[in-house]
Amino acid sequence: MDNLILGLLFFRGRTLYEIKERISQGLNLMYSPSVGSIQAAIKKLLAAGLITCEEQVENGKFKKVYSVTGAGRAAFGEWINSPLETGTVRSPELLKLYFMGLSEKEGRAARIEQYIGELNGTLLTLRMTVDEADRIAAAGEIPPEMKDLFNYQMISAQFAADLMAFQVNWFTDLLHRIKEEN
Repeated sequence: MDNLILGLLFFRGRTLYEIKERISQGLNLMYSPSVGSIQAAIKKLLAAGLITCEEQVENGKFKKVYSVTGAGRAAFGEWINSPLETGTVRSPELLKLYFMGLSEKEGRAARIEQYIGELNGTLLTLRMTVDEADRIAAAGEIPPEMKDLFNYQMISAQFAADLMAFQVNWFTDLLHRIKEEN
């Protein structure tokens, strides 16, 4: 979460609400956008001197705007330039699937169908994001200094869409097997 926040603050300061909203708009596949986890990361980054907080009043409303410091830029640079690491799959759904044999047999198909519906909703959002990015790129609306960043953000979005499509297909196959067993 720390590096995600540093990356979001790299070009401009943001409020806690703006950070949460940006994570909710596609980055939630990487990290949970819970306010608690964001606040904990912000507190840690502030304590380490990697970000600062400026209190502002806008339209009569008090808000805190967080910005990355020079040390934060250096830490982010060190992280982003380090080798990619092999991650592990941490999914509460996978754990639930692992123990599904202990669940009520009658409700298994319905739970899988509901999950497939949720996956399809996320897949649709990701595909719309990729399509919009393709439109923006084709229209030449990306400033030259942002092209590299934009390209890798779109590669990440395409990866997420492909991964989501894989999950939809995999769980659809599982659903067919469950229905055949019944």
